[in-house]
Amino acid sequence: IAIVSDGLWWVCQGGVLTQGSDADLPAPIYVVEMDGYFVYLIADGRVFVSGLNDGLTIDPLAFGKADKVADGLSAGAVRGDDLILSGPRSTEFHHDVGTTPWPFQRVASIDFGCFAAGSMLPVNVIKDESSFSTVIWAATDKLGAYTGIMMLNGYSPLKISPNWVDRLLQAEIDPPSIRAYTRSHDGHVFYKI
Repeated sequence: IAIVSDGLWWVCQGGVLTQGSDADLPAPIYVVEMDGYFVYLIADGRVFVSGLNDGLTIDPLAFGKADKVADGLSAGAVRGDDLILSGPRSTEFHHDVGTTPWPFQRVASIDFGCFAAGSMLPVNVIKDESSFSTVIWAATDKLGAYTGIMMLNGYSPLKISPNWVDRLLQAEIDPPSIRAYTRSHDGHVFYKI
């Protein structure tokens, strides 16, 4: 388990919580796990990975950049083979291609960013007795303006929020305080923000 808060990071392995202190990792703002790597997001758009199955070791050459649009990073998620890196005006999708020291390669990008990092969640949706994985988040357009709650359909976002929810979120004066969570009940999946 990796935890990021206020530029500091911790890893819990074998029931022991250890604060990360590797000088090769700048202050992270977000962390996700994919394919045995902890992926640490940096506000300026850089992305670092831990050693494989070793959350406390950072190789100074094991980094990439979300730079299709130079807007930095806000949040991340994992959906199947996709490492999703979202900034305030854009989102990139990367796949693990097995290269070293940086294992990921961009495969797609969209002109929708993240309005509130705490809103981005991977979700398993059940529909017509089948299921699929997606990501839901409070999104922005390519200018950085709030545009709605979006759900990924492949690499295309679909707006799922009604206008009254959009008005409430647009009026929020502290977007970093926005949080979301999911739950399921009787086969229905709920995204709550």
